[in-house]
Amino acid sequence: MKNIADVRKELSALYQDWSQKLFTNAILQENNISLPYYIYLPDDWTDSKVRILIVGEEGYGHKGCDRDRNVTAEHIIETVQEFNKNCMFEWKMNNRPFWRRFNKLREHLPDASFCWTNLDKVHRLIAPSAKSKSCKLTALQRNELHKYPVLQAETDIIKPTHIIFFGW
Repeated sequence: MKNIADVRKELSALYQDWSQKLFTNAILQENNISLPYYIYLPDDWTDSKVRILIVGEEGYGHKGCDRDRNVTAEHIIETVQEFNKNCMFEWKMNNRPFWRRFNKLREHLPDASFCWTNLDKVHRLIAPSAKSKSCKLTALQRNELHKYPVLQAETDIIKPTHIIFFGW
């Protein structure tokens, strides 16, 4: 397997190409859509014999990867990867069911290296005052998003030994 720097570069190049396509879609650039989730690879990823990719359904929240409209396009991937890194390594940061399952796996497989992504790489942002806490995309938004598939390309680059899908 390649070294971690090379794998990260390859993943970044994939995301740059994918993002350019995604960011030209008006439906996916509506104000209620989060930034895309980009995989953060831990430093030990390429050295680990057990590499586990966790795949969730979609993100959650009213910020969406700490979305900041002032972030320039050149820094979006790194900004989101840093957010994802914090989610993975700050175990107390998020007590949602996804992260409880994720952390249980890590507790039971301490020699494995973990990363995560989502099937829907963007989600609808929850307005702080909203009654509904659903972040699922509308049917139109999901159809537009899935015109730009990326999960297979991600797995081809990062070469996980195991892929675990969390969802209903």
